[in-house]
Amino acid sequence: MAAHPPMDHAILPIRFFKTILKSNLQRLQIPKKFTNRYGENLSNPVFLRPPDGTQWKVYWSKQKGEIWFEKGWKQFVEHYSLDHGYFVFFTFDGTSEIDVLIVDQSSLDMQYPSSHSPEQSESLGHSDDESFKLLDEGPDSDHHAQGNLSLNWPREARANELARKFISCNPFFTVVIRSYNLTSYRLNIPNLEGYIDKRKKYVTVEVGGVSWSLRLVGSDRRRLGGGWRVFAEENDLEAGDVCIFEHIFRNDSDFRVHIFKSQR
Repeated sequence: MAAHPPMDHAILPIRFFKTILKSNLQRLQIPKKFTNRYGENLSNPVFLRPPDGTQWKVYWSKQKGEIWFEKGWKQFVEHYSLDHGYFVFFTFDGTSEIDVLIVDQSSLDMQYPSSHSPEQSESLGHSDDESFKLLDEGPDSDHHAQGNLSLNWPREARANELARKFISCNPFFTVVIRSYNLTSYRLNIPNLEGYIDKRKKYVTVEVGGVSWSLRLVGSDRRRLGGGWRVFAEENDLEAGDVCIFEHIFRNDSDFRVHIFKSQR
């Protein structure tokens, strides 16, 4: 069997891609051919670099001769809302930094979130980020001034349209349900500063007159935890559904949830 060329004689950069499946949302196996040729020289951790200028620290492990991206990979998946049918292209140039390009289910480059500062980029690899942009991050704040009280603008076209057409005198936010929301049983939401006290541990949500108590986790980056699984199951939530959480300022309830089923 011919020996593999050492790194200093390898032709770089090397490119490979992976199809995102439900089975690799938690961790990702690198192609075995890449592992055989370059695994011994692969830094641990590596730093994934999408076109938005951020940098994601991902640790890998080697099992039975196969390299798996593990710690940090799930956060990368969640931040970019990767789902079944996406493609991720990797470019390795022999250093610890690997350029990545994400193609969504439309077969086009995905629309990346707004860029973060270098200080934020380092911490992103360990955070639970939201698949939305805040109003003060773009020109949509003018829309807010005209009377729409949306607290966020989803990147997905259908969810964004639903948010713009939603009529309410109350503030609200919009989220798209992802497959990992139904397997990890949590939902990232805006920080709700000025609406929900940071010390509050539970919020009550209602759908059609039925209420659920959900644990509120975090302070700056908030998410719904305990109770979310029951809520999702009892409302038959599926990946692709859009939920609008309307803050209704009642003593017995915090949010009225409007569910728009996926059109897939």
